[in-house]
Amino acid sequence: KNAPGKENESKSHRKNPCNCKKSKCLKLYCECFAAERFCSGCNCQDCNNTPEYEAVRDEAIKATRAKNPNAFKPRFEHNKQSGGTITC
Repeated sequence: KNAPGKENESKSHRKNPCNCKKSKCLKLYCECFAAERFCSGCNCQDCNNTPEYEAVRDEAIKATRAKNPNAFKPRFEHNKQSGGTITC
């Protein structure tokens, strides 16, 4: 069970906005794309990681997964028994 005050943390928790300029936010070095989130409130330019470009974005995700099947998997997993973090 979540700690008090953290019920909506996964929905409301937002990483720093990306600042992509040439990748159209469709490369893994875009933090939003790597987390499989649409860009929102970011400082990126010519962004294709939005609902309006969902077909283009889906193709980029498929191409990235074809090259690296583990591309979008978390590097760290939460250990529910101990409440700590373990590496894969």
